[in-house]
Amino acid sequence: MQRTILYGVLILFAYAIPVQLQSLRLSVGHVFVLVGLLSASGSGVDSMMIAAAISTLIGTAVHLTLMQRRDTSALRDWPKLAAPTVGVILSAYCFVTLFRQVAGIELTAPISTASAEHFGALILSSLVFLVVYSGAYLLLRLDALRSDESLIRELPPIVVVLALPLPLAILGGEIATQLGTIAELVFAYGAMLIVIALSGLGRAEQKLRDDLKVQQSLAVQNTMLVADQDSQINQMSLLNEVVATLSGTLSPDTLVDHIISCASVLTGAAGYAVYLNWNDQYLLARAVGLADVEFAAIPVPLVSLQPDEADRFDARPLIVSDIAKDPRAEMLRNAGIHHKQRSVIEFPLVAGGAVLGVLALYFTHSIDPNDRRLEVLRAFTTQAAQSLYNARQYVEANEAFQRNAERLMTLAVLSRSLSSSVDVGSMCEQVLDEVLSVTDAETGLLVLLDDIASTPQIGAARGIEDAQTQFASVIAALRQIDPASGAFVIRRDMHTVGMPPFLTEDSNALLIVPMVQASFLFGVIWLEHSSPSGFGAEDIRFVEQISNQAVIALENGRMFQRREADRERLVRLLDTMVEGIMMIDRQGDVVLANPRMSMVGLVSEDLLHTNFLELLEVEGLMFAERVGFTSREEAVAFVLHMDSYTEQHEATTYNVALPNGSQRAVERRIVPVSSSDRASLGLMLVFYDRTAQQELERSREELTNMIIHDLRSPLTAVTTSQRLLNEMIPKESPYWSVVESATGISRRAVKKILNRVDSLLDIAKMQSGGMLVERRSTDFGEIARSVIEELAPLAKELDIEVALIGDGDIPNIDVDSDKIERVMLNFIDNALKYSSKHSQVSIHCFPHAEADGFIRIEVRDQGPGIPENYKSRLFDGFVQVEGRRSARGGVGLGLTFAKLTIEAHGGRVWIEDNPGGGSIFAFTLPTASTPQHTAVSEQ
Repeated sequence: MQRTILYGVLILFAYAIPVQLQSLRLSVGHVFVLVGLLSASGSGVDSMMIAAAISTLIGTAVHLTLMQRRDTSALRDWPKLAAPTVGVILSAYCFVTLFRQVAGIELTAPISTASAEHFGALILSSLVFLVVYSGAYLLLRLDALRSDESLIRELPPIVVVLALPLPLAILGGEIATQLGTIAELVFAYGAMLIVIALSGLGRAEQKLRDDLKVQQSLAVQNTMLVADQDSQINQMSLLNEVVATLSGTLSPDTLVDHIISCASVLTGAAGYAVYLNWNDQYLLARAVGLADVEFAAIPVPLVSLQPDEADRFDARPLIVSDIAKDPRAEMLRNAGIHHKQRSVIEFPLVAGGAVLGVLALYFTHSIDPNDRRLEVLRAFTTQAAQSLYNARQYVEANEAFQRNAERLMTLAVLSRSLSSSVDVGSMCEQVLDEVLSVTDAETGLLVLLDDIASTPQIGAARGIEDAQTQFASVIAALRQIDPASGAFVIRRDMHTVGMPPFLTEDSNALLIVPMVQASFLFGVIWLEHSSPSGFGAEDIRFVEQISNQAVIALENGRMFQRREADRERLVRLLDTMVEGIMMIDRQGDVVLANPRMSMVGLVSEDLLHTNFLELLEVEGLMFAERVGFTSREEAVAFVLHMDSYTEQHEATTYNVALPNGSQRAVERRIVPVSSSDRASLGLMLVFYDRTAQQELERSREELTNMIIHDLRSPLTAVTTSQRLLNEMIPKESPYWSVVESATGISRRAVKKILNRVDSLLDIAKMQSGGMLVERRSTDFGEIARSVIEELAPLAKELDIEVALIGDGDIPNIDVDSDKIERVMLNFIDNALKYSSKHSQVSIHCFPHAEADGFIRIEVRDQGPGIPENYKSRLFDGFVQVEGRRSARGGVGLGLTFAKLTIEAHGGRVWIEDNPGGGSIFAFTLPTASTPQHTAVSEQ
């Protein structure tokens, strides 16, 4: 039994030790089997066979178990493993049996009876035989194992050199001399095996087998490469499908679900968690595979707890191969994760230069950091991070678009609301409420500066208990605001002395937006927020947009209020006017009518906001006749050709029948109305009641005619009596001089009265257009000298010098000399009347520089001058400067006659101030075509 166990251990050990024979890995268990059989007694052969069989089965089972871990196909090849050893055992058994029969002796007999040297030779010969036999058998075994190189590939090689058959002949000869028959048999059997061995070791066959061996090795390597490539292709195909899945959505929530589902396909992990980074804070977005309690105990990823901040911005994963032992996984151990999970990998999701989140994968087995599948996972997480970045960008862009759309809608609604209102207070409240709603501010103040005095006024206030009490500090802050600085934000933690104050204690951020109009401060929007970061850049831009819109609307509201105030003042003014006013715009609508339109029989309320042409169609109104048109067609033409009235139209006087049956004389003037930029706004029709004036003029005309008729006859009789008196008193009479002087004075007085009577008559004729001017070429110098000569006694009496001062050559004038002489008499007489003693009245005549064909004549005095407001009125009939009375008096008709006469000749007359004091009465007269002559200056 002990021998059997010993043999079994020996055979099992030999079975596990491979031998490399000429680069061929072969088992040599049979060598030890033969050694044991040849050295055993005949009775031990059976024990040896049993031990060999059992050891072979045990060795085969152990070998198969080891090979199963690497290749399950080894189970199919166990006969190939056991067959060689079984074959060796059977061959050895047959050989020993044959040896016994031939030799007829037991192996133990020669060993026990022979001498020591005979025994040594026998052992040596047997060993040589066994080596030769084993080598031959192993060559035969090659074909059986050639196709299963993988089964013996893992065994370490031991080199054994096979001896040549030459020593076998020598040893055989030596044994033959000692043992006779046995040696011959050994020699003969060994020779046969040598022949077989030589045949098995042929070079051609050996080279072929070596080539086959190399090709087999290459085929195995190629098979492995193809399998590896197929695996990579499958992984890339799967990764492409994953990328397509991740790229198919821009919803962050859906994308997180896709990340977890794709990770499960790629990894087969036991648990998954996705953390998202919001403002440097990690939040668990989704968790699968672990209990809710476990995930609740790990609210943040491990990577966020590492002291090396650089890892957070690196896409390299954090690998914890053993959660139970790794010091970085303390949070997971505290959560009890290590009881179910062996390892964890956390992939930072990095894109756009920022960490967007972390993907955590939990495994039940340990993770090899060199596993090639990690590269696939890194590619997956890179794409997941980019998809998450794109989704966030899309969401942010979409949210920004929505905010902008909402704010644009808010601006549009606010614009319509503001444009439909003219109440400044209501608009201020709308603007402030809107900006408070958009910015979520709690406190707001809208301050307006008065457009006249620039005095701040509260337009609207929200969130302030007593705005008026704190308004003084706001006014002080407004003085520091530069309109060009734009909006600015002040946080309480950066507030310093001199900055605008906070109006409430709870406010931590202050936004001030100047409302600017044409570089001037129109007002201020003052907002306060409880959060220090309450006002973002978008809030500031939006409030500025509202501010710009509000400035326009508020200014329009102010303009409307000013316009309404002006209109009310205008209406009150028009209501107090004695003239009738009716204004028509460019469309023909009556936009203004005062109550005095009743003078022409019209009611102002019926006229307002009614088209002029529609009023013409009102039956029984007689609108055209009441506003001064002779027919309806003329009134229609007036409306259609309104653009032709660019200047004030000539007045029209007409009579209108009133509803009470009375007649009224009306003067109508058409005045064009234009804006400040001279754009036409329409026409204004002004109606004057001339009834009383016509009655007065009629009375005055009747009085004038009566005076002229009643005075002319007596004055003619006086003149005749004076002429008879002069004729009756001879010149030699001592009374001649007295009579001549008295009658001269009387003649001048009578002539003066007659001139006034004639002036009255001429004025009446010229105003009615019934007087003709008889023109002829006249020397103005003669007229001037005649006037000076006639007024010389009066000038001498007043001690005033009258002079004609010529200024070069002047042409004759084409005038009615009698009437122009009377004009000069009026001017000189008027100058003498108001001049002081020792002064001068001068007559100047020279060509008119501004109008060809006219001369300019000036009568200059050194009197008190004419006030500015009388320079144009003084030429009206019966008008005199108040407070000025001369010794000789007057009625105010001389200058009226002069003006009418000069204008009848085509000239014009005006009054200027004399630089040396006094006045200048200047007028122009047309020149004649006769040759010129020289005017002579005369004292």
